[in-house]
Amino acid sequence: MTHGVVRAPEFPAGLIWIRPRTARSLASFRGRFVLLDFWTYCCINCLHVLPELARLEERHGDVLSVIGILSPKFPEEADPRKALDAVARLGIRHFVALDPTLDLWRRYGVRAWPTLVLIDPEGNIRHVASGEGQGAAISRLLDDALTPDAPGLVRGPADYPPEPTPEPGFLAFPGKIHVDTELLAVADSGHHRLVLQDRRRGTVRFIGRGVPGSEDGPPSLATFRDPQGLVRRGDMLYVADRGNHLLRAVDLETDRVETLAGTGMRGWNPSFRPGTPARPARETALASPWDLAVLGGEIWIAVAGSHQLWSYDPRRATVACRVGSGREDIEDGPAAFAALAQPSGLASDGRRLVLADAETSSVRLFDPALGRVTTLIGTGLFDFGDTTGEFSSTRLQHPLGVAWDGERIWVADTYNGAVKILDSARRTSTRVLDGLEEPGGIALDPKGGVWITETNRHRILRHDPGSGETSVHLFPAV
Repeated sequence: MTHGVVRAPEFPAGLIWIRPRTARSLASFRGRFVLLDFWTYCCINCLHVLPELARLEERHGDVLSVIGILSPKFPEEADPRKALDAVARLGIRHFVALDPTLDLWRRYGVRAWPTLVLIDPEGNIRHVASGEGQGAAISRLLDDALTPDAPGLVRGPADYPPEPTPEPGFLAFPGKIHVDTELLAVADSGHHRLVLQDRRRGTVRFIGRGVPGSEDGPPSLATFRDPQGLVRRGDMLYVADRGNHLLRAVDLETDRVETLAGTGMRGWNPSFRPGTPARPARETALASPWDLAVLGGEIWIAVAGSHQLWSYDPRRATVACRVGSGREDIEDGPAAFAALAQPSGLASDGRRLVLADAETSSVRLFDPALGRVTTLIGTGLFDFGDTTGEFSSTRLQHPLGVAWDGERIWVADTYNGAVKILDSARRTSTRVLDGLEEPGGIALDPKGGVWITETNRHRILRHDPGSGETSVHLFPAV
């Protein structure tokens, strides 16, 4: 926390305004409290802060303006067009400006994502704090400052632009995908619903009302919030309900939605590590579950927010922490000591798990029989690129999806806009597709077809490895 009076640096000319599109000076906000949120959209902690900001805006909107300063970690995030997509995908309603060269970041001495800076109505810095969970402290500071004689304070609503909405279309920012002989299931994340297509009849049905929420029940009443990972086991379709921090399930006989794990609150308990006893699933808080896989009769969960892999036991209705110390890093070894970094893609070959560890731009393996994590691709939290060849020289950029086909691992190399194959026998990688707009999910059908969610183009692709042809999947008129 910052004490005393420190003048807030003015915004530099290189700041690119996303919401609104016309530039604003810091001086133009005089008379209001301003909260700068130095964030980037790859960062799970930054995503967790967004609901805190929304609560601050609701409580203090007559005196507070929130400005998200998008401070990119990856080159992808410095593209204004991609930044605009991220703002729409995340439903951000406050001001947003892109700091592509981290100029403002340096002027404010920021060292971590996310960092919040509170500026008073006279332009002085009153509070600086990094990490999640700062909302309550900032709210108290505002309450204490809002005296009848508060200097320079002008009350009134924040002059935010109209709220961003997904482009009209059948899908909006689709996340993950599941496909088998009978079912094509898509997490229609931007519409907060699931799209299910019967592959034999061609018919389509929707699960969820299409508004954010966490209600269980029939498909016309149920709600999700940014659903992501999907996996089928028997007549149950399991759903990683990312924005609600829940594991949900759809009974494919009735389409009824049920919550299986999580409390609905963002959770993190450092004592819950591999080797500790399993816990009741509905009483244990998850943190941004992002993808799912079936292995050994259990549903494995990529818990991006706590940098771990968990499993859900349908028979006992319990969750267990299976992999990861909780420290965000890339470190191999025994499950309890291995470090992951925002695992966001998960797949199984029936014996092992492969995961896309997004923040280290890596692909990792976990073998439950050995209880160990090993790394195929990736070297560090700030090591990334776009190369293929030997594993030692292959580089990815924030991959979000993986699928397993024998010795081959298909990777949605999200921020490189590419699909790559890792040959685990030859330990080489090749590029299959390029020029995509943030592919976020990838799955294989029983006939060898590769299905890809092209998130920022709001569509599904099918690639035929035999012919090399790629086509857009067209859903029937509904």
